[in-house]
Amino acid sequence: MPQRRSLKSHTPLDGLPLDDSAHYVCVFRHPLDAHFSFRKHVGNVPFPVFDPWYPADDQAGATFQHFLTGDAQGDQCDAMPLSLILRHFMAAKAVADRPNVSLFHYADMKRDLPGSFEQVARLLGVRHAPQVMDQLIQAADFDNMKQNADRFCPSGGKGFFKSDSDFFDSGSSGKWQGQLSEKELADYDAILDAVLSLKDRRWLEFGSACDLNCS
Repeated sequence: MPQRRSLKSHTPLDGLPLDDSAHYVCVFRHPLDAHFSFRKHVGNVPFPVFDPWYPADDQAGATFQHFLTGDAQGDQCDAMPLSLILRHFMAAKAVADRPNVSLFHYADMKRDLPGSFEQVARLLGVRHAPQVMDQLIQAADFDNMKQNADRFCPSGGKGFFKSDSDFFDSGSSGKWQGQLSEKELADYDAILDAVLSLKDRRWLEFGSACDLNCS
């Protein structure tokens, strides 16, 4: 294929070959939002592979404990523990000074989708007429993707998920608020504070719009 093409991977950047002819776009989200989104996601998967980590009846809070203590290595990584999210982030940060590695945050994309499009276009050297860019931005809007889930959902229209539309749940942030105990939040805080600087933690949680004083 001589033309430009893209590849999506869930592999941390230190597990991929770094080729100067490719540009690596690394996208992150608040770890707690990613966790609660994944809870919804596994409920839409029509096979029980995630049931041990994400039981339907979880009054004891086993799911969140798995999230906090799960190993980024081996088969546990498929259940997306916090250690894997941190592995992704630290691997990308380690090479973020390369001109072909760029870090993006979901919160920034939600706040300014046109600006995110412009940034990616500059990085890739892509130019389109304004009306074409407007059409692309509209196509990438969350509501449009949910309404056309058979096109935009992975394996859309093939019956892989229970519901293609439910693959796009809400697209919102902060859905974890009010769902965790003080101890669970303290345990989460302790892990992030032990691994990340305050600046890196705030960016991983809230994106570039957050300064050191945000809470």
